[in-house]
Amino acid sequence: MRYGWMVLGVFMLALPFRVQAEGAELTGREVMVRVDERPNGDNRSAILTMTLEDSRGGRRVREMRSRSMDEGRDVRTLMVFLQPGDVRGTAFLSYDYHELDKEDDKWLWMPALRRIRRISGAARRERFMGSDFSYDDMGKRHVDQDTHILEGVEELDGFVCWVVLSRSVGEDPAYEKVRYWVRKDADLVVKAEYYDRDGLLKVFRVRKAEKVQGFWTVLHSEMNDTVRRHRTIMENRETSYDTDMDPEIFSPARLRQVQP
Repeated sequence: MRYGWMVLGVFMLALPFRVQAEGAELTGREVMVRVDERPNGDNRSAILTMTLEDSRGGRRVREMRSRSMDEGRDVRTLMVFLQPGDVRGTAFLSYDYHELDKEDDKWLWMPALRRIRRISGAARRERFMGSDFSYDDMGKRHVDQDTHILEGVEELDGFVCWVVLSRSVGEDPAYEKVRYWVRKDADLVVKAEYYDRDGLLKVFRVRKAEKVQGFWTVLHSEMNDTVRRHRTIMENRETSYDTDMDPEIFSPARLRQVQP
């Protein structure tokens, strides 16, 4: 897999403090390769609850089923919304390619419109189903799409983390830079700060992670939009790995037949 949020497999802040950079023999890229190569089975499934909270205390709750499968070093993911009724049956399909210069494929099936929308270009920066995750955030990035600098080591929530600053090598990136906190005992991103040229945009945090069937799994995470003062909470349950899974469910041609 390539490093990324893996919301699919997908999920109070203690004051972080700088400590002696033990493990500084690693480069930033080597840390992110460890994240990239963390084992997560050949396939995985889960039920996800996505809670949207606005600055006035309003809440919207959505539930979805997520399945993903490795195909060589590529990853295919299908997410189907189960509730509430206004989004039930909506499906998001993505093909994340390991090849560095190959653009990932993403589709959104909207049953109310009887339409499949291909997510490409600038649309990748749009909010996924009104959440604080963009469509690009829902996928993964190849390690070499960015440069990585190891800034040091910090303790966060009682865990020792590498701190890595990443910058895109491409033109017109979605973010000017991203700073990652990676748990050394799990090779897991547990915090990330997204910046544009004007400053901090949003902060991702993992609140709970455990091993499930021997694989580190994010069970509770959130994305905070510091500009909109909006938050998306993701909770992961009924997670399972390496089950019988039909590869045909990941076909764009079958999106119209997807059952919630």
